Amino acid sequence: MQHRMSVGELLDANGALVERGWATEEVRRYDRAVLKSPDPRIKEWDYYCVLTDEFGIALTVADNGHMGFLGASWMDFRERTFVNGGVGTPAPHGAMALPSSADVGDIVQVHPKMQIAFRHEAGGRRLTIDAPGFDKGRGLSGELWLAQPPMDRMVIATPFAEVPEAFYYNQKINCLAASGHIDYAGRRYEFTPERAFGVLDWGRGVWTFDNTWYWGS
Repeated sequence: MQHRMSVGELLDANGALVERGWATEEVRRYDRAVLKSPDPRIKEWDYYCVLTDEFGIALTVADNGHMGFLGASWMDFRERTFVNGGVGTPAPHGAMALPSSADVGDIVQVHPKMQIAFRHEAGGRRLTIDAPGFDKGRGLSGELWLAQPPMDRMVIATPFAEVPEAFYYNQKINCLAASGHIDYAGRRYEFTPERAFGVLDWGRGVWTFDNTWYWGS
């Protein structure tokens, strides 16, 4: 991985990585249409986590082939508690239409139990969540703005050695100053840019059937 990637397409005509390595911006262009692997092996997701020193929220939209997933997690660091909630959809196989770039394309997912939207706007990103049934009806809703000035990010394109067409393309955009509010269980939690920061974990790839997952940011 001690190789800085150049600009170009992510995949060749056979659906394999053109170049492996790292970058500080989105230099390689992902295109689901050129993948040669079966749909169940294709995994795509956008995951945001926004934290303060006292509380935080994580939101996920994922198309994992046989299962789509909308997820929300609420964390209270003072009470040392967390609550996870989510809804699944069977076999989207690309129907969730997640963007091919971390910098262009909005995500709006509407489910009877949960609505999540990730939108690009000038200068940043806007996240909205509405999940009235979250945590046994306590409810989770709100809107957060993540400011994104020109900045480096962590980008990797890495293969799986045992399967030539398997790869993982990931971007992590850190230190996004957050503002807005989240309502949970009848209480409003304010996020201010002086003490609230977010990360986007953007993943696209073809995965092997058996693998070990490590995550950090």
